[in-house]
Amino acid sequence: MRDQPFCARRRELPQALGLHPAKPIKKAYEQRPEAVQAWLGKDYPEIEQRTKAEGAKIHWGDETMVVHTDVRGRSYAPIGKTPVTFAVGGTRQKLSMIGYHHQPRQDALNDH
Repeated sequence: MRDQPFCARRRELPQALGLHPAKPIKKAYEQRPEAVQAWLGKDYPEIEQRTKAEGAKIHWGDETMVVHTDVRGRSYAPIGKTPVTFAVGGTRQKLSMIGYHHQPRQDALNDH
């Protein structure tokens, strides 16, 4: 391995360390899965019951953004593990988009 130029050896180093190239999954630093599960298990069913009792509708909004610091390509992780890249906070050039929809439930459609 010493007789090869550095650029050729550099490609062999991750493999020698037991790492493999793969496309990373992206995770937000702010994730709180236990809070999401609590909301889905307790809060949302209460909201659904209240809207049904009041004859109301649930309207959904969602916000997303496109940033210029997109993470593409490969990263390295131990064999059998998927690499994870974390989204960075801070000031970036970005375009925010907000969407809204009301999708009636199937049983509400059958009432008419």
